[in-house]
Amino acid sequence: MKSLLKIIIVTGIILTASHCYALDMDYYTWNGFDIEVEAWTILTLIFSDNGYITLFFCRRNHGNIPGGNRDDICAAQRPKEGIAIVLGVAFRIGSHNILGLIVPKGNLTIYDPVVNKFQTISNVPNGLVAVAGV
Repeated sequence: MKSLLKIIIVTGIILTASHCYALDMDYYTWNGFDIEVEAWTILTLIFSDNGYITLFFCRRNHGNIPGGNRDDICAAQRPKEGIAIVLGVAFRIGSHNILGLIVPKGNLTIYDPVVNKFQTISNVPNGLVAVAGV
């Protein structure tokens, strides 16, 4: 019964709307409003392209090849450790970074108190929103 309750709770969390995980923050600039808005708009266009996500996965897998060769040598010297476990850790770290920081999108409000303008840029990756907002 407890395991069924856990499955229901986990399923409910997974099926929650993705906009609940959006991050909204403010970014202040002084007398550079137009440049900042244009730069953040171009940045969101880069990250929203599906080719960027494909490039990231290809690059991550390419980075595992030299590490895999090193791990092959280490595993040959210590047969108790499996190569799949060592490579799996690097693969999971890369996957968590992309799925946690780049795939979820949030909003960044750019505000310029000098010219008293503001604009909200949507679909900015949460990792960038967090860095810019802090």
